[in-house]
Amino acid sequence: MKQALIRVDELKQEIIDKSKSIPNSEVYVQERLKASGIVSHSKCKKCYKTMHISKLEKNPDGIGRVCIDKKECSLKR
Repeated sequence: MKQALIRVDELKQEIIDKSKSIPNSEVYVQERLKASGIVSHSKCKKCYKTMHISKLEKNPDGIGRVCIDKKECSLKR
């Protein structure tokens, strides 16, 4: 899953870079990517810090995501 999210971010950046070579398309592409609904950040349900989704895992206690690094998460409280 982490690999897929990293690849999605790479593809988004490629699209943005290529849009710069087409006159007046960069703004349109930026807006379309924002509206695509692909979430790249989320909030940890334990420490409430917003971070890239690749640094979070499914919450074993219920809904949402929590930090992968449990030690660092407990320090943020």
